[in-house]
Amino acid sequence: MKKLFLLGMFVFSHMAYSGQYDYLLYQKDSDIDLALRFIGAPSEQIPALITRVRGNLAKQELIDFSNKIIEARETNNVDLFTSFVDKESLEKSKNMFNVTLDKIKDGSLIYGNEGHKYFVTSNNVLDRILNRYFKDYKNKPSITLMFYHYHKSNGVLIGSPTYLIKTNEGYKNVIPILGKQN
Repeated sequence: MKKLFLLGMFVFSHMAYSGQYDYLLYQKDSDIDLALRFIGAPSEQIPALITRVRGNLAKQELIDFSNKIIEARETNNVDLFTSFVDKESLEKSKNMFNVTLDKIKDGSLIYGNEGHKYFVTSNNVLDRILNRYFKDYKNKPSITLMFYHYHKSNGVLIGSPTYLIKTNEGYKNVIPILGKQN
């Protein structure tokens, strides 16, 4: 019985969020200027970059969820990522879900595989996005999280969206339907 308990604790510890990658994500919900500095944007570009940021800096509970996504990315942990994907997505968006898992495995989830620092904003999902990518979903996402990083070699601010729904179990990632599904 003790061995079974220890095995269960080992499995849970590898699937649970550890927080060891929090340093990669801006952990505050105020001041986009500081968030841009955190991700390494050059000071002289910040006034122009601020105008490109959509939404408001995410509140703490969304930052906490975002930290899980960052950890899944950094550890290539598909089980951790799958644990917070909405079940309807697993059924309706198999192709895009598999593409997402491949991105986790190769470390390129949230655009690129260079180990960037990020900040995250939140906004309501636009109707055009809902109508295009989520029209067949019973429970449509209501929150767009935009992960921003500064791509130094190209000198640009890049935003990568993910879509969320709030359930009784907390936030769940809703994967859009892209292309023909099997």
